[in-house]
Amino acid sequence: MDQNQEYVLLTVLPAVLTPLLIGLAVGLGIARWRWTLLAYALIALTLYLFSAVVFYIVNVTMFNVRLGLAGPGLPDASTMEAITHWQQYSVLAAIYSVRFGIVSAFLALAITGRARQWSWFTILLLAAVVSAIAVQFALDLRGIGIFITDGRRALEIFSSPLYTIVVNALAMLTLVAQILYATLAARTTAATAPKASTASMPDDPTLP
Repeated sequence: MDQNQEYVLLTVLPAVLTPLLIGLAVGLGIARWRWTLLAYALIALTLYLFSAVVFYIVNVTMFNVRLGLAGPGLPDASTMEAITHWQQYSVLAAIYSVRFGIVSAFLALAITGRARQWSWFTILLLAAVVSAIAVQFALDLRGIGIFITDGRRALEIFSSPLYTIVVNALAMLTLVAQILYATLAARTTAATAPKASTASMPDDPTLP
C-alpha cells in the first residue's frame, strides 16, 4: 500500500463514510432504524473483532521481539513486509469499525430518546463512553503508558492475554449493547411511538 492509497483508505474514505451512513439511515426511514442499527452494529463488531485479533497476533509478536522474548535476531524482510500489511489491515478495520459504531450509537440513542426509553438511553450512553475510552487502551500502548511509565513493564502488560481480553471486551461493550437493544427492545418502539404522538395531539374539534 503506497502513500496515496493509504491516504485515501485511512483518511478520505472514512471521512466520507460517516455522512453516507447517516444519509442511508435517514433515507431508509425511521420505521427501518431498528434494522439499520442492527446491521451497522453487527458490521462494526465484525470489523473490530478482526482488527483486535490481527492486532494481537501481529503487534504482540513484534512487542515480544522488542522485549527479547522471541529469541535473538529480527524477522526476515518478507516476514516484516507481511507484518506491515497485516498491521495496515488491522488499522483499516479499526477505523471503519469506529465509523460504523459512531453512527449506530447515534441511531440507538435517537431511537431510545424518541421512544422515551430512558433506561436504555442511559445504558447505551454509558456503554458508548466506556467503549470510547477502552478502545484507546486496546489499540494504543500510550493508553496504559499513562499509568505505567516503565516501558518494558507496559509492553508486558499490553501483550498479556488477560489485558487484551478485558480491554477489548470493554471496547466492544457499546456494540453488544446496541445489538441487544435492537433485538430485544427496539421492536416495540415503532408500535409505541405513534400512539404516544397521537395521545399528545390536542382535542380540537376543528381538526379534520
